Amino acid sequence: MTRNQTLERFYFERFAQTGFLPEGHPTYADKPDVLWQSDRTIGVEITRLHVTPGHLESSEQRQQPLRVAVVSAAQKLFSALDTRGLELWVTFDTKHPITSVRRKELTRQLAELARSFGHNGRKQVDFDLLDKIPEVYSVYWNGHEYSDAKWRPSQVHTVKFMSIERLENAIKEKEIKASEYTPCDVYWLLIIVDWRDPAQEQEIRIDAKIASHVFEKIFVYKPIFEHVTQVWP
Repeated sequence: MTRNQTLERFYFERFAQTGFLPEGHPTYADKPDVLWQSDRTIGVEITRLHVTPGHLESSEQRQQPLRVAVVSAAQKLFSALDTRGLELWVTFDTKHPITSVRRKELTRQLAELARSFGHNGRKQVDFDLLDKIPEVYSVYWNGHEYSDAKWRPSQVHTVKFMSIERLENAIKEKEIKASEYTPCDVYWLLIIVDWRDPAQEQEIRIDAKIASHVFEKIFVYKPIFEHVTQVWP
């Protein structure tokens, strides 16, 4: 079972406890993701709604792994030049996403910045030292040395309201693929917003219904909080 399938099963099993499904039992499939066997077969397709499309370089889906990779590479470069076991926490500026063009230079700049620190202290780096590193919003360093020192990205995320346009596009994308689904009596769409993932976390506030010619029912679901919003019908 893939990680994605494991997550989908987790989401569905939580949703099944919310009371929106009739009595029945699941059979896990692929297209759609779940066949709910009741007095009729309900094909449930599951998708996650991200705040920003994943193909954009600025999207959180792409920036999260880049931040981890850059900070890790910067620590390795620093360690090759300096024996001190300093620890750094780096907060990146979302207005200036990491790019493939800047990635190598950004790694070098972070390593050189750490080399400029003294041997003692624990503080946030002065902002004027970050003028030439636009991707970085702030850096906090700990001058105490550790044998297992680790540098870490440390992001603060602003939770935005869900975009109706993004929601409509997600529904349309799934409608286009409906011809590939296993035949069922009806189809439901379960749209996940997982608050644990900064790329998905958003405030669900939907006043309008979004009609579908494929799905009998459409739900937006935030697991753990058990927040379910039915957007169609």
